[in-house]
Amino acid sequence: MTRPSEILAQLLSDHGEIRGVIAEARLSAERCARSEDQRSSLRSWIASVTDKVRDHNRREEHLIKEVLPQLGNWDEVRAQFMTLEHEREHRELYEALEKLQAPEDPKIAGDAALAILERMLTHMEHEEQLFVRPEVLRDLGPSPHG
Repeated sequence: MTRPSEILAQLLSDHGEIRGVIAEARLSAERCARSEDQRSSLRSWIASVTDKVRDHNRREEHLIKEVLPQLGNWDEVRAQFMTLEHEREHRELYEALEKLQAPEDPKIAGDAALAILERMLTHMEHEEQLFVRPEVLRDLGPSPHG
């Protein structure tokens, strides 16, 4: 089983990578919002963000489901509720990202992209305040490796 501290390191690393891709996507979205025709560039960046987030969320959902019930400060009901709520948020993010592929007007596409990218950053900050932090994802016993 993966140790909580290893999960924490992986998820924080993923968040850092996602923030980097989001920063690039925001630049493209800002150009679109100013009506500079950058739709193909924006679509490419949004596809990159979507792929990175989808990979991260699959890993996160698997790892968190594995470890939360074993942590002393999480009971099973609370862990299950958090997991279901978290998966709902992920589905909503995917739906919003997919809708960004369609708009023909660069200003509409740019503004919509900026809004969803901001929402994604807020989502990661919320995760880091709630459970992707050392106080929650801490090793509780001797290392299974040693």
